[in-house]
Amino acid sequence: MSAFFRFRIKKTRNNFLWLLLHIAIESCMALHSFPSIYASGVNTASPPMRIASGTVASDEILWSILSKAGKTEKLQAVSTLSDSGDVSHLTPWVKTIPGRVGGSPEHILSVKPDLVIMASFNRPELIKNIQSLGMSVWIMQEVRSFITLKDRIRQLGELIHERPAAEMVISEFEAELAVIRKKFREPPARVIGLNPDRTVWGSETLFDDILSAAGGQNILRSHGIKGWPRISSEFLAALSPDWVVMSAENDARKQAATEALIRSWPETRSWPALQKNQIIFIPAKDLHAVSPWLISAVKAISNRLNQS
Repeated sequence: MSAFFRFRIKKTRNNFLWLLLHIAIESCMALHSFPSIYASGVNTASPPMRIASGTVASDEILWSILSKAGKTEKLQAVSTLSDSGDVSHLTPWVKTIPGRVGGSPEHILSVKPDLVIMASFNRPELIKNIQSLGMSVWIMQEVRSFITLKDRIRQLGELIHERPAAEMVISEFEAELAVIRKKFREPPARVIGLNPDRTVWGSETLFDDILSAAGGQNILRSHGIKGWPRISSEFLAALSPDWVVMSAENDARKQAATEALIRSWPETRSWPALQKNQIIFIPAKDLHAVSPWLISAVKAISNRLNQS
């Protein structure tokens, strides 16, 4: 039972009825397959009219939902990173959004938001300061799979009273995945997601779902690697991936330097991926997206893995 529903049950009729009410609410939450936003302490009685977003993920999800609803003017502030085309997909529209979240709470207050969306990784002191100024704050939890991504889309849709638009966003996302699945080749290629610092993407990451959706097999999943660890040279040497996927800037020289670096490692020289020049560079804003825009990474990887 969640923290919101923890309470000391006394043997009184009122408390028994209170217990039944909470059981009913949690049952409804389970049926909807995503956590309810009503346990957040945020006032959800009326639709928010001036929304501020403090992360690129919530920027992009909110824009996707509000675009479907034809109400993008409600998004009054987005994260400071939204101005960077290397990080955000909103650069074509961001100049129409007046406020930014990421500096002092007073900057957020200037757009007079009735709802502020932050994330579980934001600095606690920033969130506390925003709340101390009387602003209503909802904390978006982390996303490690397509399932939790769709949960967050639904939660935000519910929070801003645009659930039908949120479902449209999800339906379009799933439709695009279905088209990609038709191109799969068997058996799936063995792929590793690798960074220059030797960190990798294992299971229980969005990358793992991106790769599966693209028709690839995360070689680290079969080795029980979870999350984003840095692995040893000995472990790398024991792998034999068919393809390498790397995050990259849109700069050919930097990509060439990164490729030269991993080719210089003795433990990777026998990899089929390098021997066949099968390295896929994906723009960081696509590969690291925590929004429906990650479909661009799925398409790019699928096109390479499933090419004739």
